[in-house]
Amino acid sequence: HCDMATMLSSGASLARAEVLLPDAMQTLRAAILGELEAKVAERVESSWARRQVEVQKLQSDHQQAAELLRKVCERQAGLIAENQKLRGGLMHLAGKFELVIKEMRELLRVANQQPQLPAAFAAAPLSPATS
Repeated sequence: HCDMATMLSSGASLARAEVLLPDAMQTLRAAILGELEAKVAERVESSWARRQVEVQKLQSDHQQAAELLRKVCERQAGLIAENQKLRGGLMHLAGKFELVIKEMRELLRVANQQPQLPAAFAAAPLSPATS
């Protein structure tokens, strides 16, 4: 401050101070800008690194989700095939039951059409006729 005050107090030194002051201001400005640029670059680099880690995690999560989805789709395809097989088996059994029911109805119809035997004949065991 003393040197600056001395310069500013004298008229001849005032011209010299005006010349030195812009140089000092430029130097100070350059130093401040240099520090700011360094801090901004550091923050940008740090932010970039964090974002890269986040992107890698998202890619990993996406791969895991894609693998899980692939397994679910495979399982679904297997269940669909199994369902179709079971339905086919049920349809086959339903067809068999229909035949059994149809035959039983026919047997009941025929049995109802035959004349009833007297109780004495129905209870007697059948024996071969001898001559």
